[in-house]
Amino acid sequence: FKNVYKNINVNFIDRAMSRTKEIVITKKPVGIGADSELIFWEEYKLPTNAVVTGNDGEEIIGVKDNEQGQVSISMPTGEKFVIDGAIIYDGAFKDINDIELRAVTLKEIVEVDYTNNKLRIGLKVPAAYLLAKDRVYPVTIDPTYYYACQQGGSNNIGICSINEVYLRYMTSNSILAGQSSAYLVLG
Repeated sequence: FKNVYKNINVNFIDRAMSRTKEIVITKKPVGIGADSELIFWEEYKLPTNAVVTGNDGEEIIGVKDNEQGQVSISMPTGEKFVIDGAIIYDGAFKDINDIELRAVTLKEIVEVDYTNNKLRIGLKVPAAYLLAKDRVYPVTIDPTYYYACQQGGSNNIGICSINEVYLRYMTSNSILAGQSSAYLVLG
């Protein structure tokens, strides 16, 4: 999806056992201060009686800020849907090994609303990273993997495959400006 927002593209890549999403910021943002953050929101529909846990394995109820790593959704059927953490890197990195060594892990805001069966995850991108003088564009937020697993048997080996992703909305907020854009329906 090109120019989902001004100078921001979103790419989805399906592989045999995962879905990768890349958010590509093609040009340096303007009108933001170095002490602010851009937040890219995703909203998921939760199945009834699903349980959301953070990277620490603890159930998330309400809002958890500065989460880092995986967010898991445990289904009543025993399946587990995992949303992996995101990294950010700039256009100076051309080799996958270089990216893995130098990429920055992003923090997240995780909001769980069990009453309305909704999960929202906000990827927090520090403006200082985007505005750095040595930053080379495009900047990519990548990878966010989505995969589903069934609980393993006695040997605890699970079976994983792509499952339907309930991606509904994505938005971008500038905390400094105190404004947020309208939701964009992607699915």
